[in-house]
Amino acid sequence: MIGVLETTASMSADRTALSHKVGGAWHNISWSGYRDRVHRAARALMRLGVERDSCVVILGGNRPDHV
Repeated sequence: MIGVLETTASMSADRTALSHKVGGAWHNISWSGYRDRVHRAARALMRLGVERDSCVVILGGNRPDHV
């Protein structure tokens, strides 16, 4: 799965991956920004002791804050 993200982020770095509304205004997150957030979240989970190939579940709404 991470391979697909890396390929997409490399090929479409500046294109919009996610859009979300904040205070009535739309904000975009590029594919490269999305990839950076995923890497940052993965490093944080590793620091918390989550090991490779472990499963993690986030229960909540679909929000860019979760990436």
